[in-house]
Amino acid sequence: MPAPDDLDVLAGEYALGLLSADERATVDARLRREPELADLIADWERRLLPLALSQPPVHPPSQVWWNIARSIGRDERAGTGRRWGAWLWRGWALGASLVAAGLAALLVLHQPLPLSSPQQRLVAVLLDAQAKPAWLVSATPEADRLRARPLGPPPDPQHVQELWALPPGSAPVSLGVLEKDTIVTRQLPREKAALLTPGRGVAVSLEPPGGSPTGAPTGPVVYKGVLVGDV
Repeated sequence: MPAPDDLDVLAGEYALGLLSADERATVDARLRREPELADLIADWERRLLPLALSQPPVHPPSQVWWNIARSIGRDERAGTGRRWGAWLWRGWALGASLVAAGLAALLVLHQPLPLSSPQQRLVAVLLDAQAKPAWLVSATPEADRLRARPLGPPPDPQHVQELWALPPGSAPVSLGVLEKDTIVTRQLPREKAALLTPGRGVAVSLEPPGGSPTGAPTGPVVYKGVLVGDV
């Protein structure tokens, strides 16, 4: 039987869409006989939902729709283009409405744990300057527990990556060095765990081997993210 931590990591990767098609199919088959895995995936989806909803909408250029119409054989010059475009926009609006309804259902069906529960967790996806995910960070502040999973190769093998909490109005606080290509799980001192709250920023800087010698970031900040809690 997989360790609970391994099962939680798998659930997070599934919810984030990080699995290959074959790996996802394997998890889909397991869901029918492993309710614990299904519950963990639902928990991840609930925690990630605010992060998805916080992203600004991106509206594609109208030409995209006409290109789609032409690619499937519609001829707008024959008078069908306008009708097709209107139908496509209506279909897109309907799809958006269904997505919104699905998100609402997710909120109703998966109610958050009480804030006092030791199982409440926070999650942040740390992105680079090109908005590519680099680290998945999760924390259970009341249990003083932190977990970080790399999502890409290290940007500079000559330096270590150090994780920082970003309390508003004060200096960054180190949460420790992250190991290259390794899932990091550690206990935090109580005072540092207390800094991890919904909406709190976290970042990764490049530091000399062993970590920052000054207690503050000395190298460039390469990844940033925001902790999101249960909705």
